[in-house]
Amino acid sequence: MLGAIESLMSAVVSDRMSNDHHNPNVELFGQGVANIISPMFGGLPATGAIARTATNIRAGAQSPIAGMIHALTLLCILLFAAPLVNTFPWRSWPESSWWSLTTWENGARFRSC
Repeated sequence: MLGAIESLMSAVVSDRMSNDHHNPNVELFGQGVANIISPMFGGLPATGAIARTATNIRAGAQSPIAGMIHALTLLCILLFAAPLVNTFPWRSWPESSWWSLTTWENGARFRSC
């Protein structure tokens, strides 16, 4: 139920950003079908993602193809870059995580730790 509410809120926000209108019945039906079929292939339940949607709208995307390209890009990264993880020294993982945390936009408050 919470996933459906989140998806509908994401759709409403994207409608306001793009001056468009969505059909909530189609939105919930598509999400329900995806969440029923996804576990059959080892997938997890999914909801609408406002961060990616808002980024695509701000970048000028006009169709759902932008989301598909993003998904394919993540798949390629997963398939081709995942084997490189084993070449990364395991003892440097905490340091790299700390470095990325402190270089974020709001990381200034963590630098005093």
